[in-house]
Amino acid sequence: MTTVATTLSYTAPAEGVSRSGDREQPRLRPRFAYPLEISAATHAYAAGLFDHHFAKLLAVRNEPCLWPDGAERPSDGTIAWASAMLEQLLVDEFPPTRVVASAEGGVAICFVNGNKYADVEFLNTGEILGVVSNRRDRPIVWEVGPNSAGMSGASARIRDFIQTPATAANDPSGARSRQSIFSKPSVI
Repeated sequence: MTTVATTLSYTAPAEGVSRSGDREQPRLRPRFAYPLEISAATHAYAAGLFDHHFAKLLAVRNEPCLWPDGAERPSDGTIAWASAMLEQLLVDEFPPTRVVASAEGGVAICFVNGNKYADVEFLNTGEILGVVSNRRDRPIVWEVGPNSAGMSGASARIRDFIQTPATAANDPSGARSRQSIFSKPSVI
């Protein structure tokens, strides 16, 4: 048996190899998402809560009258990421309050509960930002990863913030100002 060795030509371009500058932005692949406990009634109810949010997302993309003055049209990539976030929220059965065009160019998915506000903002620059605010203190802003882990993490963080009772969420010490329903009333 004879072994032949050869040297590869490094001047010829290699086929099937991409260079870091050749790559396009990653494209979202369609995915199917289901709630943890799936039933016809649960899914139909949750889907019904989200129909108008998906419709509003398409309207924000196509209707300039919905864009703030001077704002850019939301890009197709921004719309795709916002749609992916709505799918995540559908799976989590956590409907947003509204979907709006962003003044910075993009889309925001907003949540409001009393004095609490949160949103996930998808900017045309490709950035995805999460924000939570009790409207008194400085808002907390973080970057959301452009992947399913980032989306599900943002959903969980916002849900925890929005659904936590106001006294616990706004009190840095964690102490509650209310008395227990089992405590004895004061005697007058």
